[in-house]
Amino acid sequence: MAEQVRQQAGGAAGSGCDAAPCCAGLGTGQVVSLCRMRSGQCGIIRGLLAVGADGAYLRALGLRANQRIRLCRASGPWIVEVGCHGGPASRIGLARDLAAQVQVEIAG
Repeated sequence: MAEQVRQQAGGAAGSGCDAAPCCAGLGTGQVVSLCRMRSGQCGIIRGLLAVGADGAYLRALGLRANQRIRLCRASGPWIVEVGCHGGPASRIGLARDLAAQVQVEIAG
């Protein structure tokens, strides 16, 4: 039954994004590319390496400095929950080349 509820809500078993709230922990100081995070890990965006149209696109999706995120799927497309700590969150999919340009501080 829980599996059916999870699938209807848009998350698959083991996807890393279930009903649990994003961690509210402080950053650990370890900054990595979004591509280096594991499914289910939370973090705080510390910078975007993308410039021009790619940078504008990422910002339009809500990926900007100090935004909390949670990685739902760590393979193409990378599924990221944006704004997962307090308030409504949304999920977006990113190709590897865009995900690699997002610098995230792992939350503890």
